[in-house]
Amino acid sequence: MAVKIYSDSFELGTEGPGCLLIHGFTGSPQEMKPLGQFLAVQGFHVYGVRLAGHGTTVSDLMKVRWQEWRRTAADALRTWQTRHQVVHVVGLSLGALIAMDLGVDLARGKIVALAAPYRLVQWWAFLAHCARFFLPSISINSEPRFADQMFSYQEFPLTSVHELLVYRNWVIRKRASLVKRPVLMVQGGQDKTVAPISAWLWAQRIGSPHKRIVLLERSGHILPLDVDRQTVFSLCAQFLEDQE
Repeated sequence: MAVKIYSDSFELGTEGPGCLLIHGFTGSPQEMKPLGQFLAVQGFHVYGVRLAGHGTTVSDLMKVRWQEWRRTAADALRTWQTRHQVVHVVGLSLGALIAMDLGVDLARGKIVALAAPYRLVQWWAFLAHCARFFLPSISINSEPRFADQMFSYQEFPLTSVHELLVYRNWVIRKRASLVKRPVLMVQGGQDKTVAPISAWLWAQRIGSPHKRIVLLERSGHILPLDVDRQTVFSLCAQFLEDQE
């Protein structure tokens, strides 16, 4: 039986520098589409990738490991690099982790990390490595304000939360110091998923001498949809357009 996809990858624009957009954990490409539409108008050729296990059902997410999230995005990046001399990588949450990871191997292009998870707010996430053997998932009501603007799962599979934390730790230890391309980190002051201090903690780890942090006091976790979305759009476009 074919898998029903509720929110799939998208392509916007036709020419200009390439831009790969990567959505967040349990989310889908839909949450990145408003940003993609803005960047396409600004002259970027945008591809919003759907990560493995996302945009379908929670049971699909439970079957994949972090390496498959990474592989999905890496394959998309390689394809986009065959079509563009310059490709930028923009990610939200889990997508921001992947953006920094893949950014290590960028010869050209920049990295935008929106709400990159370094320190999480939910205390139960740190019990996932043990609790996953007894409790399959935790029901959530994540960002209900955006229910009509995005497709996301309404539960967190604890096996997948564990995979997210394993991947985060790997990026921190093995990849962050190797990032040399310019990085823009944007964090919401009202984020109930990722602690706002995370952007500064990442800045201490990232090897690039060109890094900028922006804190948006009014915004939560889903930055491309929140109250400061237009500011996020403008920040991303200006950062990607600026000459190094």
